Amino acid sequence: MKNMRKIFFLTLMSVITLSMSAQNYVDLGLPSRTKWKTTNEEAYLTYAQAVSKYGDKLPSKEQWEELVDYCDWNWTGRGYKLTGPNSKSIFLPAAGWLTDGQILYVGRTGTYCSSSYKDSEWSWSLMFQSDRMDVSGCHYSYGQSIRLIEPSY
Repeated sequence: MKNMRKIFFLTLMSVITLSMSAQNYVDLGLPSRTKWKTTNEEAYLTYAQAVSKYGDKLPSKEQWEELVDYCDWNWTGRGYKLTGPNSKSIFLPAAGWLTDGQILYVGRTGTYCSSSYKDSEWSWSLMFQSDRMDVSGCHYSYGQSIRLIEPSY
């Protein structure tokens, strides 16, 4: 009986943990079915640091482009609220970027790292301001905001 209680408790804890983990990601109803984390990570990382730390949890260039193409983007004065085809949403803060030890353009610009490299000195990144958003090159040495996706196994 004691063993059964232990198995029940461990099973219950696993279900609760999985449920809480699933709440950290949002399915926006995109064609790729990518689930986006609801918050940024707490650091500005260069491309190499981000890939090394997060690997397959970083969105690709194509996944950022999908957000640009399929979501409604509404500027809030602090960043963008993105609403997907299924009416669920995430918020991307205009957190600026880190260069030479200084965080620049907070509240005006968002720069988000991808897992895709462009060439020997540039990676693909989501970049936005209040009047535009696109996926373009960002120098490897810039520290960028990190928004993760739920990896597919």
